[in-house]
Amino acid sequence: MISAVEIESQLRQIPDCGTALHLWRRGLEESIPEAFCLNDRKIRQAARELHFPPEFVGVLSQCLLGVSKDPVENRLLWFCQELFAEPLLLEVVLALPMIKRDPLFPILLFLLQKSKVERFYQEKGISKEILEATLADLLWWIRHYQEKNGSWGVSETAWLIRHFTGKIFQVGRLQFERHIYDFPWVVLRNKKDRQLRLVAAEGGSFRQDGQFIDADHREEPIAWKSALKITETSVEGYRANALGCCERRPEIFSWESWELVVKPGDLVWAVHIPGVGRMDPDLCQDSFDRAELFIDRHFKEERRRVFTCASWLLDPQFATFLNPQSNIVTFLKRWNLAPLPGSNSDTTFEKVYGSRQCPEKVEIDGSSLQKKLFEFVQNGG
Repeated sequence: MISAVEIESQLRQIPDCGTALHLWRRGLEESIPEAFCLNDRKIRQAARELHFPPEFVGVLSQCLLGVSKDPVENRLLWFCQELFAEPLLLEVVLALPMIKRDPLFPILLFLLQKSKVERFYQEKGISKEILEATLADLLWWIRHYQEKNGSWGVSETAWLIRHFTGKIFQVGRLQFERHIYDFPWVVLRNKKDRQLRLVAAEGGSFRQDGQFIDADHREEPIAWKSALKITETSVEGYRANALGCCERRPEIFSWESWELVVKPGDLVWAVHIPGVGRMDPDLCQDSFDRAELFIDRHFKEERRRVFTCASWLLDPQFATFLNPQSNIVTFLKRWNLAPLPGSNSDTTFEKVYGSRQCPEKVEIDGSSLQKKLFEFVQNGG
């Protein structure tokens, strides 16, 4: 049970909490619209359409019954659904302790939102196949939560909001998200051979090895800071090399030969790699090809199709100890690489070993990647 006083107290902890508090207080003063109806039949139907196991559908039904009997929780669910119009604020609210202590609550919220995102897909003319593939991520993360905690629930709420607000789409093997480019790199393209160069934005602090000073959980003296000079005739700055490190010597790129492709603040398509299935090169290429057509057909206003990716799979060190023909290295070679602030191996270890640290040993039946990564680390990598 939760009280309206506790909810308001936690909302006050949000920076710039005015919008959230206003909406919550308005909800207390007014009746919940009739359109917001906790209909058990609709929740069950939405769960079945997302292929939830029958036993879990029953659990959700009981959870819904409890929420519907509690006026405060009922209003909290309505309040959170209203916040889908403010997805960044919804991310913050769903991370509050009052929400996190009930891991079933966000699932009810996403099921209630399902009909709205379906209407968005219909208005855009996006296929049911892509809709189902995209929303299937909810069940994947529910199962992930169950394997980790031994109970039903979901914790990746900030990630899943993107699926239920029409920001991310599963097109074949990969997912594509409409995203504001926020990497500290300007991207240039050669007008003749179409090759790309990533040039560091102003004020980046780098180590001797060309990584940002806060990479790998260690602070080192600043070897140099990047400067970016853009004039009517050229761009002068520090580019990333083929190994994904920043070169210390600045270079000049003339506008006669180069053009600006992306700068921070531009709209791009961020590529994500679901943790289901193999990274088969043909499947990935098919996904990119289909994504090109998808963007042309459904987002005609976005003429530039720039793909970005920030993934543990893009660590250039993989190319030093994995087979050059492996799926990981093949995928890595698709990209122009550059370092990012705060990058480290935590996610790599978590994805490969299930822990944010490299284990002391690898089991005999461990995967080829687990064994090769372990050997690389033991040898000083």
